[in-house]
Order: sequence, then C-alpha cells, then structure tokens
Amino acid sequence: MALLTAGTDPDHVEKDILDELHRLTQQRVDEDELSRAFATLEAETLYARDGSFSMASQLNEAIAAGDWKLLPRFLESAMAVTAEAILDSAGRTFVPDQKTTAVYHPIQDTSA
Repeated sequence: MALLTAGTDPDHVEKDILDELHRLTQQRVDEDELSRAFATLEAETLYARDGSFSMASQLNEAIAAGDWKLLPRFLESAMAVTAEAILDSAGRTFVPDQKTTAVYHPIQDTSA
C-alpha cells in the first residue's frame, strides 16, 4: 500500500513497488537490511504493547486467530525468519499475473 501526495504519478509509484517485489523474488535480502527490519519490528512491537488496553487488544487478536500463545511467540517467530525463507516466500507470493492494483482518487468536496 502506498499513500501518495497530490501530484505524484501512481504509475511511477506502482513501477517502483513492482521493481522492489521483483528484486525480492530474485535475490536474497542482505543481512544489514534484515537486521534493520528486525530492530524496527522489535521496537514497534514492544511500543505497541505498552499499556493494558493495547495488551488486551493484541491478546484478543491472537485469540481470534486461534491461539493466545501467538502473542508471546510473535517476536521470537518473526526474528527466526531467514533471508532464504524471504526469497522462497516472495517467489511463491509475488507472481506478476496474480496481482491487483487499485488507485483511489478522493472526490473533492466543492460544497464549502
């Protein structure tokens, strides 16, 4: 998903996204990129768990997914992902003839 500013060409952004997805299907993510992604994920996950309401909400989501243990295991499972697993998954997932692109153009309110 990409949110564009006014005047940005959606076709250009789509091409950039598709180029990156294609790269993920052809070459392994380097270890530095993977480490940065893990650090970001860990920080965002721990920050999102700050507070009882947030924890209850996330626990509820895990229960709805079928297993409350998904919540405490999430970071450990995510950090176990390898560059090889990403390459394999991307190759099976990002198939060009199975993509959908939608462009939403909001209608400007001219009544004011």
